[in-house]
Amino acid sequence: MSKHLHKVISSSIRIDSTVANAWDKITTVEIEHFRFPWYFRLMNIPKPIRAEITREGVGGNRVAYFDNGKRFMQEIDTWELHRTYSFTFNPENGFKAGFVFDLFSGIFRIQKGTYFISNEGSATTIELRTDYSIQRNVSWLMSGPIHLVLVVFQSYLLTTIKANAEVPSSKEIK
Repeated sequence: MSKHLHKVISSSIRIDSTVANAWDKITTVEIEHFRFPWYFRLMNIPKPIRAEITREGVGGNRVAYFDNGKRFMQEIDTWELHRTYSFTFNPENGFKAGFVFDLFSGIFRIQKGTYFISNEGSATTIELRTDYSIQRNVSWLMSGPIHLVLVVFQSYLLTTIKANAEVPSSKEIK
């Protein structure tokens, strides 16, 4: 039996944007200019700044940067252009969230993120799925709070991606 209990959460958002633009906004994420909610600061959750693909396709890499100076080095597992991509989370040693959660080797770990894009008429839907694990011996105490924080954090990420995707690019203005 595994020492960790594996869980998955999923959130989605509809945006007024093309699939190609939505793809661009989920592969290269720029959210430093967005206000980070006070309750995340209170819980000592690092603010995401940006994420960028350094090499596209399966086996490629994505790097996510945070305001605590730490990074997630992410390996791309799936890559279907304008449809879906997923990546593993490999936090740097010492990456902490919530004062006590060492995301590198602690009781709570984020394992994988997956984005799905679909088009429904004039709107595009982005779904974000997060695979995570909690050490079994503390899951009875930590599952609820961790689930809640992850759902709210996903909502924050998707809302910032929506805001970026719905701003006309210089190409669309001309």
